[in-house]
Amino acid sequence: MALLAFWASAASARNQQDSAAVAAKQAKEAKTAQEAREPKETANETVEQVTRLLRDFLAAVPRSDKQVFDHFFADDVIYTRSAGVTVDKAGIMKNVDVRAANEPQATYEADDITVHPYDHLAIVNFRLVMHNTVNGRQETAYFRNTGTFLKRNGKWQVVAWQSTRVPEQPGDKRAG
Repeated sequence: MALLAFWASAASARNQQDSAAVAAKQAKEAKTAQEAREPKETANETVEQVTRLLRDFLAAVPRSDKQVFDHFFADDVIYTRSAGVTVDKAGIMKNVDVRAANEPQATYEADDITVHPYDHLAIVNFRLVMHNTVNGRQETAYFRNTGTFLKRNGKWQVVAWQSTRVPEQPGDKRAG
């Protein structure tokens, strides 16, 4: 009798495991079907969208419009400045006005842009060119930037950013 109870208990456990496996398989199939219905961007579309977003952001930076920064950077962004200081979105937003006060005539552009698209993620590397007037003199500074864009809820935003100032080389004619 005890042996019969053991086999019945083992069979019940197998049935529960089988039911759980079937439920997991159905959930995976439903997720795969949902992903198949969602339109996927091509790699070229991702490159174009992220590049346009980057260029539009840099063109807007001199206006110090906090909404532009708010839309560009995700709430959970990690930003490492060229000085090695890491800030979050609150730190970025706090410094929008500081940057505008310290560099009111600065303009920014990107060149040598590389974008590596990965479904809902894109890694961007580019040279940031900052033009500024300091004590009446035109100056240009260069930075290498790497950013990670994530597409959430249909919207690309930066979730990680690293900026490194490119050191001046001997004979460099950066100042105007």
